Amino acid sequence: MGTRNVVTEASRSIGESHQIFRAFSQSPDERVLPEWLNAAKGTTPCKRVMQIIETIRRIDEITSKAFVSGAYRHIFKVGSARRFPKNKLEMQRASDPFFAKLDRMLDCYTFRVKGNKLLSPEISGGWLPYLYCHRQKDDFGVELEYGKYETKATPGTKVLSRATYRVLEGDAVLAVLRLAQRGMLGRVRLCQRCSEKWLFAEHSNYRFCSRACRESYYTSTEEYREKKKIQMKQYRERLARSQAIR
Repeated sequence: MGTRNVVTEASRSIGESHQIFRAFSQSPDERVLPEWLNAAKGTTPCKRVMQIIETIRRIDEITSKAFVSGAYRHIFKVGSARRFPKNKLEMQRASDPFFAKLDRMLDCYTFRVKGNKLLSPEISGGWLPYLYCHRQKDDFGVELEYGKYETKATPGTKVLSRATYRVLEGDAVLAVLRLAQRGMLGRVRLCQRCSEKWLFAEHSNYRFCSRACRESYYTSTEEYREKKKIQMKQYRERLARSQAIR
């Protein structure tokens, strides 16, 4: 596996801090966040990050509803006066308590800015800005391999292990915010079958963490059982006809 739980007081190298505008440490946020949530399950840091995720989703839900209702734009017909919905202010302010809650939750994270000089000046002008998050008192860390996928060896081959880096609570929070910025936070979800493992849905209809969970879900539905019942009935009828011909 490419993950290992760690909790450490050691200082962190610049290679383990977040790039401000790009995926974290060469690994995309859509991989980093679910793996951290799965490793940190049940811990206080995980609960804090999940509260941030749910608050952002609630804000998205409220503001989207207000926008569709016309609270942030004029609703008018050609030749008629422009007007806002009567409850415009009420809809606009509905998300204020959640924004205040989000601000309070984010206040506990302290970040520093770092800069890294690259060997190739053609990349980003030769410099990359980083954000470094101070470790929380009860922080939880998980160690991941660099890159999008874990290192796997085929039978008979040997693969050298990749370098690893640590993901702490503050890093997970930055991953949440960047995914929200990209409109992809909604794809980080719990498996619909086991409700225990987090996943990133590469396609919007992905709902399960594994093939086993997907098959278990569909075989337990009434629709599947009814379909299977019909198939077995048809099979017995075909079998009876073939035996009658003989």
